[in-house]
Amino acid sequence: MAKSSGLGQALFVQGYDISTDVSTLDGAGYNQEMLDITGIDKSAAERVAGRLESTITINGWFDNADDKAHEAYTVSNKLPTGDRAVTYLLGTAISEPSLFLNAKQANYDITNSPGSALATTAMFSSTASVSGFDGIAFGVMLDVPTIYSSTTNGTTVDQSASSAAGSVACLQFISGSSVSSLVAKVQHSSDGGSWSDIITFSTISANTPTAEIVSMEGTVNRYVRVQYTLSGTNAKCQMSFHRK
Repeated sequence: MAKSSGLGQALFVQGYDISTDVSTLDGAGYNQEMLDITGIDKSAAERVAGRLESTITINGWFDNADDKAHEAYTVSNKLPTGDRAVTYLLGTAISEPSLFLNAKQANYDITNSPGSALATTAMFSSTASVSGFDGIAFGVMLDVPTIYSSTTNGTTVDQSASSAAGSVACLQFISGSSVSSLVAKVQHSSDGGSWSDIITFSTISANTPTAEIVSMEGTVNRYVRVQYTLSGTNAKCQMSFHRK
């Protein structure tokens, strides 16, 4: 992937695909504190890197249809207080970049301006409450949003070399039809032929949108892929992956 137009991208909040309700994104990426450690003997500022964070502001359109933006931004018609998994796909193909956050939702505001459709703004700030994960990562897509109707081994993604510091992955379960059990995993391989599990997500046994972020420590081999073990039909999922 080279320079990009920003067309054909996607955004998910806790399993909800709200791409059609989003007009613009602001602030998607990393912010890092710069801590001033300047001594009195210096004539210019000295700084060291501090804490990481990300704050994404999503601007869009009010949509109260099933599984759209209004449902994504509210829980029991209130502002959610728990952690939310947010994924922004910066491409349309497997192995292209994605950004995912473990975040808290700060607001959900609706604007009614004359001559315009009802507009919305929601802001999400990363939080490091998943063990082994600082709350934000640029990774790659291990799959694009796909409907699975049976147990599937995903496309092999060659990441050129192994690494030793662990990994983190984000599963967005978008929808299902008669899904009684879905087990999603990230697998790795040193040769692209023999595979073993490194991340296993919680079993999904309902058909409503949900998401989860899971981190692991240790070696991650060169090749990675998703595996979905499915009982049921039409499970629509997307997974992103980051090496630490």
